[in-house]
Amino acid sequence: MDVPPPAPDAPRDGVDVLVALVGAHEGPALILAALLQALGERAGVEWSPPGPPFVRVQIDPCDLARLPPFAGIRVEGRRLYLPLDPRCARTPVGFLPASTRRRWLDD
Repeated sequence: MDVPPPAPDAPRDGVDVLVALVGAHEGPALILAALLQALGERAGVEWSPPGPPFVRVQIDPCDLARLPPFAGIRVEGRRLYLPLDPRCARTPVGFLPASTRRRWLDD
């Protein structure tokens, strides 16, 4: 989704209403994580202040071959996580802004 949403008196759809309820800073990540969880994905919200929150999705090793080469995969034990930046509809899969990416991969 693209944020910020329009004025509260003119929401375009249900997503705009949800963003207005939870806030433009955290809303996109919370909404995306909830939608992914509803589809059965293992997703959660990751906060790395001062950057914006983003969604991390657990993936299987067989998914690695389908990801772009710049995807910032994080390995925690035997689990693999893919970050998703929900603030822009056209953000490439697995791409985070440079400062957030450094914190994501260094943790």
